[in-house]
Amino acid sequence: MKLGRGRDGTFYIADVRRDRVSAGKLERMIVNTAQEDGEDVRISLPQDPGGAGKFQARYLVGQLAGFIVRATPETGDKETRALPVSAQAEAGNIVLVEGPWNDAFLDEVSSFPGGSFKDQVDALSRAFEEITKSSYGMMSVID
Repeated sequence: MKLGRGRDGTFYIADVRRDRVSAGKLERMIVNTAQEDGEDVRISLPQDPGGAGKFQARYLVGQLAGFIVRATPETGDKETRALPVSAQAEAGNIVLVEGPWNDAFLDEVSSFPGGSFKDQVDALSRAFEEITKSSYGMMSVID
């Protein structure tokens, strides 16, 4: 999920990458996406609880050396985390940049929270939280 914020306060969902891949392919996808986005785009990674989650987060942050990246644990459930960005969407303050991912994204958000998939909504919620508490204009989130 790549989210930007315009000078007028509008939020732009610039890109979504999603796929079901092996751990090795996921790592390559994360690193390639970071390289495509550039070093100025801030990266936020969710850190799963427990030792394995901490190890994975530390490893991925290490693979993204040279980028502005941090891993933090999630708090609360996905529905609660989505409330702030949902309010902005309802107010018309979020714009989708046209892309091949639009239909799948809209399908997921329109069925949230009752749908089978919630990862794109969760990535948007995380990106929104990060971008609203920082001065960065562009945020990339891995979920």
